[in-house]
Amino acid sequence: MSLLTPWGLLALAGVPVLMWLWRFAAVRRRTLIPSLVPFEHLFTKPPSRRTRLVVNLLFWLQLAALVLAAAALARPSVVLPGARVTLAVLDTSASMGASGGGATVFERAKSRLASELRGASPSGQVFIVASAPPEALMPAPIWPWTGLAQTLDAARVAQMGSRLDTAIELGRAMLGAPEDELIIVTDEPEPDGVGPRARVVSLGSAAPNVAIVGLDARLPLCAEAKPSVMAVLANFSEEPADVRLSARQEGRTLAEDRVRIEPDARVSVSLEVPEETDGWVLLRADAERDALAADDIAWVRVRRQTARPVWVRSGDAEFVSRLGRWLDACPGLRWDASPPAGAHVLITDDSAPVAERTFGLIRFAGGDHADTRLSEWVVDTEHPIGAYLPAVAPVAAAVAAAALPEAGGRVVLSGVAGGERVPLIVAREARGRREAHLAFAPARGAVAQPVLFAFLNSLRWVMGEPEAVATGEPMTVPGFHAGTVGAHRPDGRTAYLPHAGGPLTYADTTVAGLYRFAQGGAEVTVAANFLDPVESDLRDRASTWTPVEPPEAGAAKPARQPIAEILVWIVLAILVVEWWVFSRRVSQRGEPS
Repeated sequence: MSLLTPWGLLALAGVPVLMWLWRFAAVRRRTLIPSLVPFEHLFTKPPSRRTRLVVNLLFWLQLAALVLAAAALARPSVVLPGARVTLAVLDTSASMGASGGGATVFERAKSRLASELRGASPSGQVFIVASAPPEALMPAPIWPWTGLAQTLDAARVAQMGSRLDTAIELGRAMLGAPEDELIIVTDEPEPDGVGPRARVVSLGSAAPNVAIVGLDARLPLCAEAKPSVMAVLANFSEEPADVRLSARQEGRTLAEDRVRIEPDARVSVSLEVPEETDGWVLLRADAERDALAADDIAWVRVRRQTARPVWVRSGDAEFVSRLGRWLDACPGLRWDASPPAGAHVLITDDSAPVAERTFGLIRFAGGDHADTRLSEWVVDTEHPIGAYLPAVAPVAAAVAAAALPEAGGRVVLSGVAGGERVPLIVAREARGRREAHLAFAPARGAVAQPVLFAFLNSLRWVMGEPEAVATGEPMTVPGFHAGTVGAHRPDGRTAYLPHAGGPLTYADTTVAGLYRFAQGGAEVTVAANFLDPVESDLRDRASTWTPVEPPEAGAAKPARQPIAEILVWIVLAILVVEWWVFSRRVSQRGEPS
């Protein structure tokens, strides 16, 4: 046996206190004999001090409880010669929060996992790992009947996606050896090829759901218009859904609209907000049949500010002239062929490095390497750059032969010609700015209208600020000095982070909503949004685990098992017995002995 917290034995100092209390109670004890009151003066007077301690069963029970409590505080552990280890993976991704009007899938999953583990071998050990984010729910394996309830009560659903295979790999790495049994509790279906040492408990069921799967804030660019917010709504069900989309700020409804979405369809809904709107705006989608609440809200920021200056950089004078005419059509824009002093948006057709003060970037393919060709444009209408463009349309444009960099980006527009599909616009956010890479170049002749729309939509998008991140991704917050920064989460919890100065990176974005970072008088608010069509589709869940049989488990290794919880239960049992003995003596004699 070993002690994990030896300082807990200081509680044994309570033993002398218990003995003193018993001596003190013995001195104050009185013996009354009503029938011999006239002869009371003949009794020998009790001494004012007792030279020895008079004890009974109550004393021994109290002493045992005190000693065992001190031992429990020391957290003793015993070493088992060998134990069968069960690795349990609990799916904590957003889809587990789905409800059909009763208990959520996650609540049923915790109950089912508890019953599965309590039925395991009493001499075995259990190690529980969550999938979103992948993390161990306990520091070390435990007996299945000690600490299990507390561990599962502390588990929470995260508003993010996950992969079960990542959680399994984490659990095996922390165990340091192959598990003897693998139990997975999830809403995903059981994959093919599950071996005899693995067991999948699938609790998922098809349910209708309406979700926000995309959003953006649009400011007026080339025409007089009110600022607006846009959301892409998806109906993951077999029946049409009537949805009300509202934009709210500080409890006030700014705008709302109602739309009917056909089964398996997606629609873009734009809401005009008042011109004076500034700050974070909450978008909320309300539908009658909706099984998941996490994907019904999203935050988007609307800023009241003038458009940032635009720098057109190119060694091709014709390129600068053509882009200049396009930009002159937007009265609210300010552009120049020389670099501005402050933050700006850069439009270029070369591959030269980008300055740090570049706020947004549009990089065209080189005009010298572009050939005009006709292709079918396939547009991702969920992305703001794809707005106002037909989903599929034939377009003639000068397309470069060089491939676009797709790493870390999203293909918004593709061209299909001769059975080959190539990306034409790739949008990505890198180093705190938005970038749009365009594979076509401004033609010297007539320009097709979709080409101009694609450029203006790209310009509008890169001028927006990437202040909202996806849940599960780290957020970078600038503007703090060295010291402690308070991170106030949307779930009400607050974390105090030591900071060395400069940009602060916060990675625990497991809940959608506003994260407020404060240090002294400085305060910055950043939003995290849960926009995951895969998690929102509750009808056709796909397994995120490919069964791979781990190496054969070797001989069982010695395992250290804490027994503090057992001692606590013994102490409680002793106190119940002590209370029963005390109550019985009081009822029999009229006062305690």
